[in-house]
Amino acid sequence: AWIYWFENGKRAHECESAHLGAALLHSSVFDFSSTIMAQMTHTEWTPVTKFSNFQPELNFIYSKRKKLASITVSDLADVRSFSREYFTRSFTRQTGITPKQFLTDLLVNETKRLLVQEDTSVKQVADFLGFSSEFYFSKFCRKHMQLSPKQYHRYL
Repeated sequence: AWIYWFENGKRAHECESAHLGAALLHSSVFDFSSTIMAQMTHTEWTPVTKFSNFQPELNFIYSKRKKLASITVSDLADVRSFSREYFTRSFTRQTGITPKQFLTDLLVNETKRLLVQEDTSVKQVADFLGFSSEFYFSKFCRKHMQLSPKQYHRYL
């Protein structure tokens, strides 16, 4: 199946007409998405739909990934000029978790992902994520991961 979509993408790229190439690519993406969606169970699909209304905020988070620790709930609310309170209520009602918890969970997961890389230091991870100091990064890790970043980096 992957070869089919790769070949269609290649054909679309090599097409002489930009419009025809775009149509071929659109068709391939639609086929690919439909196939993936058909294979997902209701349990797998539910988290995707819960966050689908927050695509602009997710795009904002992704664009700031290198400084994830510096993103606030107010920053997310500002993406669509919502008040912090309205955004928090709406996000919590639709997703089942607060935006603060969502940001914390993302930060914990990204911290773990970066700390297991052997070629990065704790300071590099703290800087990459946007913590103001190693002290605050360490405090965050102990609170949310029950280990210091050095312990996590060393033992996992």
